[in-house]
Amino acid sequence: MNSAIHYGLIIIAPGLAGLLYYIIGLSRILIIDIVTFTVALASIFKIHIPQAKINHQSQKDIGFWKQIIFGFRYLTAHPSLLAIITTGSLFCFGHDIGATLLSAMILARTDNNATVLGKISSAAGLGGVTGTIILSIWGGYKRRINGFFLGMIGTGMSKIVFGFAQGLMISLPAKFFSSLNFPMLTSSSAAILLSKVRPDVQGRVFATESSIQKIVSAIAVFISALLADHIFEPAMMPGGSLTPLFSGLFATAKGAGMALLSICNFLSRFVASWFRCICLPKIDKCGIYCT
Repeated sequence: MNSAIHYGLIIIAPGLAGLLYYIIGLSRILIIDIVTFTVALASIFKIHIPQAKINHQSQKDIGFWKQIIFGFRYLTAHPSLLAIITTGSLFCFGHDIGATLLSAMILARTDNNATVLGKISSAAGLGGVTGTIILSIWGGYKRRINGFFLGMIGTGMSKIVFGFAQGLMISLPAKFFSSLNFPMLTSSSAAILLSKVRPDVQGRVFATESSIQKIVSAIAVFISALLADHIFEPAMMPGGSLTPLFSGLFATAKGAGMALLSICNFLSRFVASWFRCICLPKIDKCGIYCT
């Protein structure tokens, strides 16, 4: 359901924003943004959220800073959970580098054709919504670890094909199937953590997971532009250092370096994923691999 909301907005919001911009202007769009945010926030106060039983006395015995780092200590004590989160974070690192460069890469390779960018974004949204519908009906793999790794492989393979694509006949299906697999990846990961982490500590453990992923994402966003502008793009221009090796696959036009960078990141993430896939059964203490 979370994926349906995310990908549904990708389909609806950009087109609606473009239409409203010419009808009511940016200032009124910002007012709509504030109003919808207020409604969303107010709805939380009307929802009953069941609270897990917590041993408050045991929490009083733990100092403030130990409470802060509790999630890290919990993951350290459960190597298989740490392996899942590390694998997911490494995958997100490559994903966020590609996502940061996506619009720039498409516009550079299509001579600033915003229509092509819109079509590819729509294909991603449709793929995500289709994936959520299939997953909602099917329910996913009974062994959630299979859904986690296969979703990662399907998403990564599609993104690699997308990086090689130089026309809509390949890039649209590649983007569609990339998003199609993503809900299975994220939902399987969430299901594993929800079933293997005690309810009374899930908040702190999930906060730690979110912190790790946001730190990794921030690093990916920061270095992606530097790598693209100063290393990969110049190296893939005519006469560049990498053109003898990769010009046959990516050509030497603008955007070729960004495409190569995206593929390199996902290939490295695949190596890390397969490493974890091999090692996880050996360090599994939470029954994740058998789940």
